Amino acid sequence: MTDVTIAWLGGFSNHRKCPLEDLRKLFRMKVFQETDALSRTENLEKYPVVLISEEFAGKQMQAIVKQIKRALPQIVVVVVASREVRAIDRLSGCYYLSLPAESKQTNIFLMQFLQLMMGCYHPLRKTANAPDAPVIAESAVFKSTLAYVRKIAAFDENVLITGETGTGKDMLARYLHRHSFRAAHPCQIVNCAAISPELFESEFFGHTKGAFTGAAREKVGHFVIANQGTLVLDEITEMDRRFQVKLLRAIENQEVYPVGSQQVVRLNLRIVALSNRNLPEMIRLGKFRADLFYRLNKYNIPVPALSEREGDIQPLVEYFLENSWYALLKNWRENVDPEIYSYLQKLRLSGNVRDLQNLVLKVLSYKTPADICLTREDFERIVIKDGYQFKTAAAGEDLIAYLQRMEYRKIITALDENDQNITRAARQLGVSRQNLQYRLRRLRRNDLQKGA
Repeated sequence: MTDVTIAWLGGFSNHRKCPLEDLRKLFRMKVFQETDALSRTENLEKYPVVLISEEFAGKQMQAIVKQIKRALPQIVVVVVASREVRAIDRLSGCYYLSLPAESKQTNIFLMQFLQLMMGCYHPLRKTANAPDAPVIAESAVFKSTLAYVRKIAAFDENVLITGETGTGKDMLARYLHRHSFRAAHPCQIVNCAAISPELFESEFFGHTKGAFTGAAREKVGHFVIANQGTLVLDEITEMDRRFQVKLLRAIENQEVYPVGSQQVVRLNLRIVALSNRNLPEMIRLGKFRADLFYRLNKYNIPVPALSEREGDIQPLVEYFLENSWYALLKNWRENVDPEIYSYLQKLRLSGNVRDLQNLVLKVLSYKTPADICLTREDFERIVIKDGYQFKTAAAGEDLIAYLQRMEYRKIITALDENDQNITRAARQLGVSRQNLQYRLRRLRRNDLQKGA
């Protein structure tokens, strides 16, 4: 992502409260005077964000904003006011932020600005499993998985994708669809766990108007929507067993009858089922039909857990950062300590990719524009606080290692509760400031959090 350049219209006479210099530390900025900014509005068209100071606009605020938005509707306009003015709040297509009353609150202003930009300007904000998210594969095991997916995509048989929660099974289903000859047609993903058993038939096969109480209009089912394309059945094991036989018949015959209709609808689609359960075990317990399993399991794609994909952790973290407010900062990659990646590779992330994403977002929630560097200590804070485990079995942990881990957790918690102020944290813990600093250095020197 390229760095963002912001246009600033005007300035403030009181520089103690002006965030201009602080914003310049984070962004490229072009400052306009009143005469050259408004004489030709097209001067602003290459800037995605325009900040207008209240001093610059004065009583002409509404007219200036309307002039900019009329000529350049795609631009985000932010009014920076020394006080909250109700008229600004009513401006169409304009956001406003109030200057902090004291200079020590400038960080709050800057964070609010970054969050605002992330919400209304930043175009990405994707999760790893978003429909148009890229497939990130640097590890050999996942590259091999993708190669197999591309190979079987050319065939038209049904596919069963299995793997732990958060590994990206739906992402692989879309990847398979994109590499099949059905790519130009719909890829309809249905979460079976989110559909009430009473509505299964209507949701999947559709219904006619008046077919049952509440059927005020005709409904097209998921099978018909996905016709000529791919129907992805997520969490297939959560489907009520009573409906499984009807689903089997629809898959085998490639036809459905909408509820309330005697008219058959012929279909041509591919079924991809997703599951994080042990299907053979569910069959043995009578919770899943064996004949449906064999119909779906023409090809099986086991998705490797993140613990088997250590080479993907760095590109995944960088992707999550790139799709957060953090990527709005200048040269943000240079502010990320490379040691973070080796540290994360030693964590046991039971939620896999989704768990890793949540961890990154939690770390970012603690960052401020005054402290933009991401370090291993930032991740340690969340790991200790939320009780993440390491891949090394805890059963082999001796008493000294256990006591050190508990001491570290206590210190991290105290620092969090005191906004990272070492003096106040030391007072809360009943030790001197020097003693607390010594303990932190000793624990980090012992490399406690590497899981060794």
